[in-house]
Amino acid sequence: MGGMMATPNTLEEESHLYDLGGGGFWIDCNDIQEEGTWECKDGATDVDFRNWVDGQPEGGAAWNCGFLWATGWYDYPCDASYPAVCKKSVA
Repeated sequence: MGGMMATPNTLEEESHLYDLGGGGFWIDCNDIQEEGTWECKDGATDVDFRNWVDGQPEGGAAWNCGFLWATGWYDYPCDASYPAVCKKSVA
């Protein structure tokens, strides 16, 4: 089947993904490799777009994964149980 975790590239795409996800969900962003250096991917492509909520990311070494909620992006512990929205290329 294939597919990858989705990460928005624009505010419009973020709104669409949020509507599809029906609430908060993981996005493919993390700072696991280096604390404070967030890597965001959309498949194999780096994503420069960021929409962190004011004061985020702020979780320190324990909160390393990106999460999309209605107001924007948050950092959360990676082992928290939340859904993800995935996308698949139509080729």
